[in-house]
Amino acid sequence: MVEFLWHQFPALLDDRLLSRPLINRITSRLNALFRARPGDTPVDAQRELYLLMRSCAAEIAFARFCLQYKLDEAQQMVTDEVQPALEFLRAVEPSKEGLLCHVLDFRTFSVGIVASVLAVQDHAPVVALGFKAGDRVQFELRTSRNNNIDLTGLLKEQRRSFTPISSGGHPKAAGALVRIADVNKFRNSLQKAILQIL
Repeated sequence: MVEFLWHQFPALLDDRLLSRPLINRITSRLNALFRARPGDTPVDAQRELYLLMRSCAAEIAFARFCLQYKLDEAQQMVTDEVQPALEFLRAVEPSKEGLLCHVLDFRTFSVGIVASVLAVQDHAPVVALGFKAGDRVQFELRTSRNNNIDLTGLLKEQRRSFTPISSGGHPKAAGALVRIADVNKFRNSLQKAILQIL
């Protein structure tokens, strides 16, 4: 949708009157919709936004689009989980190995946002935040830019003592899926792996 808007309405990307261009606000709201209600992402949203943009001013079109698809409500659901989690976790000290590992009680798919913010703020060398999904926990791992920890290497080292259901990703952002019963094994083996690679 962003690529579509870029081609159809290039002014959305270069609005010098706004501190945050409209395209950024649109993508933020769409991202929130996916995180809050992934199964409810509307198939016809691109067409509807196009028609609105062709028939009225951009700000009015955006407001109507947000109302039609309840994007502000989705954004609020994400914010209501992310902000308290950040406040809580900023007060939690990382382990002596430099790991902050915690399972959050989230209804939205937003733990990655929290992990990313904490990593950018250098709260811990490795941040591993999870949320429950049935009998499993999906962990989102992040590492700050100021260290040389490669999460793919870390997860590979972890598999020497514990194998998650699945794991992988990129050097600075990765994920792992474990059974709820294995959360402590995951945490302990990740701490052990950090010691091995440092």
